[in-house]
Amino acid sequence: MVCREEKDYLLLAVNNTQVGTLLVDKNDKIIHSNKAANDLIGKNNIIGKILPEIMPISMQFSKKGDFNLPLNGIYSLRENKKVLSYSLIFDKYALVFLEPLENNMILNQLDFMAYHDELTLLPTRVLLRDRIHQDFSIARRNSEKVAILFLDLDDFKKINDHFSHREGNLVLQVIAQRLSSVLRESDTVSRIGGDEFVIVIRVRDVKSILHVVKKIKDVISQPIEIGQEKVSVSASIGISLYPDEGENSEELIHKADIAMYRAKSKGKGCYAFYDDTLTTETTEETKLKIEIQRALKKKEFELYYQPIVSLYSGKVISAEALIRWHHPERGLVLPNEFIPDIEGGPLIAQIGEWTIEETCKQLKILRNENIQINISVNISANHFQKIGFSQFIEETLKRYELKPEDLIIELTERTLMKDSPVTRSTISELDFLGVKISLDDFGTGYSNLKYLATLPINILKIDMSFIRHMLSNPRNSEIVKAIVALGKSLGILTVAEGVENEKQFEKLKEYKVDAIQGYYLSPSLKSSEFVEFVSTPTKLSL
Repeated sequence: MVCREEKDYLLLAVNNTQVGTLLVDKNDKIIHSNKAANDLIGKNNIIGKILPEIMPISMQFSKKGDFNLPLNGIYSLRENKKVLSYSLIFDKYALVFLEPLENNMILNQLDFMAYHDELTLLPTRVLLRDRIHQDFSIARRNSEKVAILFLDLDDFKKINDHFSHREGNLVLQVIAQRLSSVLRESDTVSRIGGDEFVIVIRVRDVKSILHVVKKIKDVISQPIEIGQEKVSVSASIGISLYPDEGENSEELIHKADIAMYRAKSKGKGCYAFYDDTLTTETTEETKLKIEIQRALKKKEFELYYQPIVSLYSGKVISAEALIRWHHPERGLVLPNEFIPDIEGGPLIAQIGEWTIEETCKQLKILRNENIQINISVNISANHFQKIGFSQFIEETLKRYELKPEDLIIELTERTLMKDSPVTRSTISELDFLGVKISLDDFGTGYSNLKYLATLPINILKIDMSFIRHMLSNPRNSEIVKAIVALGKSLGILTVAEGVENEKQFEKLKEYKVDAIQGYYLSPSLKSSEFVEFVSTPTKLSL
């Protein structure tokens, strides 16, 4: 009886509403419809039809009862009529309300949101793909080319770190507006994620592309005001061409992406064209640089930490941060397999800054665990002499609320050999801040005692080659003894690297080395393993 009353009530509702309405039973069968619904659907004889037959929409949703209808959903239906449905589920029946698509503001808004980036209002990848296909068709008719420009902002992470993600989003919005302002109405600029944009233009020749690239670089480089400060942004741009490098939109976007990483390997604010040599690289070095750029972006690098233990207390007093590369094809790659190939270029500074950032994150974790040790970071000569290095160190330490003495900058003798005004100035600035300087691999380079006499060196690390042959070669043994004595006379901490066995350990105790590191104590450890290691009392027999 209840079901009968419910049906009569629902029939009355269908017949007395001006909105297109269907009454559907639990098997999706239409049992009643009004004139407005028939007009929208374009048929009069729909009674007894199954709803999906006339409205081919996806019905797989979480819903009340046994109904396959979308509950309170908004969906585009039927290509020719373009209507949308709202479903209201009862125990045995459902009302489906219909109205013209063009009259519905909510659906129009949803449709816009589905194809446009919420932050910048630029087309998303879905709409981008459609625009590219349209450009392909037009280009074929007009004997034109289509250029795909993959644009990535340089060092955008620094803006988020220095300010906040909110200010970073404002910068992205400004960049989006500027890109749109210098492109033609027929061009497309899309944000496909993060700080990555794709621009699509139809051109006659390469000269036209370069003209657009120049306009893009010029408009992006204009300062952007954030509060009381101004920031300057640059971008790396990779370019692929239709039909020269392919006829598939995703393939061309991917190739432009590869070319963008090639541009980044040249330095900031550069551009590069894709060509077949990028898939069969003529030099392994070029390929490596592109892979490293991608690795930084895809977060393939990780820091391991090798403990340094005091021979006086037996406790962990420090650690050395060591970079590892989790290569998707080659597996774990050690730094000696890729660092030497990039040491003289701009990539080494990017890796150096990443390493400092990650080390400070680790130090923050240790402080939160109430573990008071410092960590040393190896810095290349090229990175150390970069203008603003000490300022970057100071800002990063402040951002993670760390003390200057928490971080140790580890340099090689080769860095000090350059003895440039920049080198001396940077060391002085770090010393003024309170950041310690460690001299790595001491004794293997062109050792010059004037460094120790005139520069604020805090730590001497005795190269492992001396330690390895210390027991079999008396000269090596005397060198180690002399370095330790030199350190003590100058008040400089001495650390023996590469200690691998008990005999070496005992000899170093005899020479009164201050601290040791090496496999005898521990290999390099992942972050979580390292925290556990330093949290456990060291079982070092002194």
